Amino acid sequence: MKENLDLISQRYGRKPSNRKALVIAGSTLVGIFLIWAIWVAIAGVQPTAKTVAYEVKANNQVTITFAVTKPKESIVSCAVQALKQDYGIVGYTEVHYPAGSDYLTDTVTLTTTEPAVTGLVDHCWFD
Repeated sequence: MKENLDLISQRYGRKPSNRKALVIAGSTLVGIFLIWAIWVAIAGVQPTAKTVAYEVKANNQVTITFAVTKPKESIVSCAVQALKQDYGIVGYTEVHYPAGSDYLTDTVTLTTTEPAVTGLVDHCWFD
C-alpha cells in the first residue's frame, strides 16, 4: 500500500502532509477566535432602553416614559419616537444623559405632525 502512495506522490507531485504545521495553524486560529470572543463580550456592553408607558395626550402630543440601563461612567443618547397607525414616525427627539447613574427613568413629551397611536424609546447609544 505504501508503494502505491509513493508512486502516486511521484506521479502527481504530492508531498507528505505536515500534521504539526496544521495543528499549530488550527490552534492559532482557535486562540485568535477565543480572544476576539472575550473582547466582544467585555467591550460589547451596550446601553439598553425599555418603554415603560406612553400616553396620547392630544392629536399632536404624546408622552413617553422609559428606563435606561448603562455603565455609570458612560454618556448616552436615546432616540424617542411617536408612531402613527401604519408605523410611520410622526414625532422624534434625541435625549442625552450624562455619566453618573447606571439606571434612570425619564418622561419625554413629543409634539407630533399627525395623530399618534403610540410612543416608544427606539434605541440608545454611547456618545
